Amino acid sequence: STAEGDIVSGQGTNHIVIKWNIFGNLKVSVSVQNDCGLVKDSIMFFYDNLKDIVDDKIKVYPNPSKDGIIYVSNEYDSNSTLVIHNVIGEKVYSGFIAGKSKKRIDISGLSKGIYFVDLIFIDNKVSKKIILN
Repeated sequence: STAEGDIVSGQGTNHIVIKWNIFGNLKVSVSVQNDCGLVKDSIMFFYDNLKDIVDDKIKVYPNPSKDGIIYVSNEYDSNSTLVIHNVIGEKVYSGFIAGKSKKRIDISGLSKGIYFVDLIFIDNKVSKKIILN
């Protein structure tokens, strides 16, 4: 157990569950010791749990949109740039959305198809796929 996280289960096995107490880029180091206590192997990997947390706080609806009106709900407490791209990467809309707010966007002038709504924060980016029928 550290300030960053707690092992919930599996300590001493090859499968552990960690409950993180912080957000952001997390570093996990794993060392394998033999019976004499000598470190045989050590690996390190990084995990960014902030993306998962932010992703859950962004909603784009209705999806699919039948009339070209969509709403982007930002429950993350940070302002962002909002950009909509078509499937070939062309920017078809850009704007701004304040933290913890909802924005109505009229994309009825666009062709039917698949689009990607990107919210770009200072420390993260979230992308959602939408369908315009």
